[in-house]
Amino acid sequence: KDIYSAAEIREAAHRFMEEYRNVGLMHREIVNGRVKILESYLAPADFDLDGTHVKKGTWLLAVRVLDDDLWRQVKEREIGGFSIGGSAVRRPAR
Repeated sequence: KDIYSAAEIREAAHRFMEEYRNVGLMHREIVNGRVKILESYLAPADFDLDGTHVKKGTWLLAVRVLDDDLWRQVKEREIGGFSIGGSAVRRPAR
């Protein structure tokens, strides 16, 4: 139930694209050679995408999976997501 401001999300998205561009797999390993980043997008408004509600300010990252085994895992839903490898400091809610 962590909460991030729109400004924090935007800063993370921009810093990621400018300085890092490392794509991790389930917080375990970097898979840069197995995927390519195609798009980085901050939702300008609420919208629905293939039956999923996307809130304004959500950061969406589109990747092309180049590795056949990794793509099979994605299609079979064995992989729950990729990771940007970020970190944060937890503070009590105000």
